[in-house]
Amino acid sequence: MDADPSSSSWTPGTHTPSPAATRSSPNSCTTSALPPTRTTSHIRHLIDFGADAADTLQRLSDRVTYRQGTIRFDGEIIDTALTRHLVRMIRDGDDRYTGLVRFMENLAANPSRKSRQQLFTWLTDRDMTITPDGCFIGYKGVQNDEDNHSMSSGRATVNGTTHIGHIPNPPGAVVEMPRTQVSDDRHNGCTTGLHVGTWDYASTFGPKTLIVSVNPRDVVSVPKDSGYQKLRTCRYTVLDTVRNPLASRDAPLVV
Repeated sequence: MDADPSSSSWTPGTHTPSPAATRSSPNSCTTSALPPTRTTSHIRHLIDFGADAADTLQRLSDRVTYRQGTIRFDGEIIDTALTRHLVRMIRDGDDRYTGLVRFMENLAANPSRKSRQQLFTWLTDRDMTITPDGCFIGYKGVQNDEDNHSMSSGRATVNGTTHIGHIPNPPGAVVEMPRTQVSDDRHNGCTTGLHVGTWDYASTFGPKTLIVSVNPRDVVSVPKDSGYQKLRTCRYTVLDTVRNPLASRDAPLVV
């Protein structure tokens, strides 16, 4: 049965295809293995079949496999907008697909099934940038000061140092808080957690807008308020200050 990131079957399993399946026979390239009655057209067919075989079985990572036009995670077929985009990239020879593969693995590492489901829906409902390391790009509205202090006050760790009050967000900083302290209640819009949003939301929340990188593993919930334009996470990395949303031509990968 087909698997879906929103179902329990998206939870990483233990089954992976046998490595032996990816290796050809030792005699597969020797002409002596061909009966003498084979025609030139038949030999050409065998060569073409070998090319097709390479397309039907390809290990993209330890857990993600491409087989016969489908993507499998731990041996189970995943049929989503994201995996269909991944198949198109593979067929087009676009080697940026590794970012999508890492994104799938990072998403599977999120310990909450509800969090995985909410994030996947949030991403597929809008064009979002996925980075080569399998994270995604979001935006954050902050104060217009040197250290990009947060608009709201709270408690968080910035580069290993705990801050209480308005949290600084200097470029390159890793901002985090314990996952257990981030609210997973999507019905509560304003509560504990590190908030990241879309450009439309974040650019109106504060006088300055940051671009941040979020690992799907760290997302906790997507609140219903504000038209599902923001999410709560336990960690993000500050990349830079921006005046405009990341354009498609500047994006490592837009899904």
